[in-house]
Amino acid sequence: MSLDTFLHDYEQRFIAFIDILGFSSFVRKTQMDKTLIPTLCEALRIVGGKFSDRVEGFREQGENKLLSQDFYEKVRKYPTVVFSDSIVLTGDNNLNGLFVLFLNVSAIALNLLKLRLFVRGGITIGPTYHDGSVIFGPALINAYEIENGLAIYPRIVVSDAVIKRINSPNHDEYACRIDEVCRSLLRHDFDGLYYLNFLSGELMGHWMMGLDENRRREELEGFRALIEEHLNKQMNVDLRLHVKFRWFASYFNAVTGVDEDLGISPIEV
Repeated sequence: MSLDTFLHDYEQRFIAFIDILGFSSFVRKTQMDKTLIPTLCEALRIVGGKFSDRVEGFREQGENKLLSQDFYEKVRKYPTVVFSDSIVLTGDNNLNGLFVLFLNVSAIALNLLKLRLFVRGGITIGPTYHDGSVIFGPALINAYEIENGLAIYPRIVVSDAVIKRINSPNHDEYACRIDEVCRSLLRHDFDGLYYLNFLSGELMGHWMMGLDENRRREELEGFRALIEEHLNKQMNVDLRLHVKFRWFASYFNAVTGVDEDLGISPIEV
């Protein structure tokens, strides 16, 4: 391939860096327990899926009417990049791009959670080179540093720069209220950080291709059992991990407690 075919400069893009927690340990377990190999393959299939394929699925279901046809065409050139247990996705420098990035990151997190795998991550905005499977730049380093140094718990932290961008919509973004949509998908944590609320009805609804409350309740009950299992397992084994799962249990309780119609009992923390 000629060097002339590559981009020649950075672009300002939204970027997400996602880490699959406990992935190395899970891979080692497959050597002793071959029944885990299909789960591992499914996890890699999910995270390696094409960005455009997931967006296309949303469009076919009649979701995301805020997004233009032109946007769907442009997004095809920016696939998900996977290396080892890390996942990187980017979005165009507009709030539509951020909205779709939120949807895709949430879909990955929820699908992996169904496979008993938790994630941690960082989302920011800045200079990024992303051309097909090639990706690098200052924003990628920043997103990694957020994941590695700030996130701490199984959460996907959104940087102050992204919050500032959401709070400064241009005329078109303000007109279609996409800033309000993006803002509604976040939670403000005890330490002042914002994180993606992927257990919310809105994001789980997009993931399930529709707001089916019965199915959402079933999925959440499965997540509840998984969280309780980890809490009990780590209680007297690894205090550091136990604290992280206590955080996730508190997050779960906060989300499910808002919607009493779900009828989900809180996790004892």
